[in-house]
Amino acid sequence: MRFVFYFFIIAQFLNFLGAFAEKVKEDSSEFIPIKWEKVRENEEKPLKKIIWKSYKDDKSYFEKINLKNKSKKNLNKAQEESSTWRFRPAHQWFFDAQRKGGTSRDMQLLGGKIDWMGGNRWYLTGQGLSAYGGGAGGYSEGHWGVGILGPSWKNLRFYGEMLIGSGGGGGVDSGSALLFKPSVGLEYNLNKDLSLQTGIGKVISKEGSLDANTFDASLVWRFGTPK
Repeated sequence: MRFVFYFFIIAQFLNFLGAFAEKVKEDSSEFIPIKWEKVRENEEKPLKKIIWKSYKDDKSYFEKINLKNKSKKNLNKAQEESSTWRFRPAHQWFFDAQRKGGTSRDMQLLGGKIDWMGGNRWYLTGQGLSAYGGGAGGYSEGHWGVGILGPSWKNLRFYGEMLIGSGGGGGVDSGSALLFKPSVGLEYNLNKDLSLQTGIGKVISKEGSLDANTFDASLVWRFGTPK
């Protein structure tokens, strides 16, 4: 009985498919073909002359913009042609610099940095500073290291440095005098020869208790530009 029921269902389904196929065939025979007709091309009409109105009635506005963009491009081009050397007179602050005896106190240093530019993205640097304030007048340090430069954006660029060297004196607890100085900062280009830098970092003694935050302000003078 179940076999008969299934057979009836299948037969009805096949009958439906046959009727549907006949209907499709009839409709396709009545299909109206598409007729193509050549359309007459429209004559081209000349565009009306476009008249630009100066921004804020200042006829030299766009000329000023072009000159400004051109000067920025020239400055960026000069920056890409990196100088061979840089000299950076610097002023640094050590905050809460640990002293022998367990005390800590801020101190101020003056010095200079000389950089050899390996390209527009990195450099080698040698730096020397001496304390003049904060009760650490006998403290001096010297470091060697490497720096990296970020891409320029509106005369600004980030930089980072990692230094290793030695320092001591002035009652500062620098231990065996081996120091590490990582730092990051921001540089603002004044022109192709001069820039201003500010940076923050750390000065860390390997064996002493010195572990202080630092702030740096420098003037950058580029020289030895390749011709």
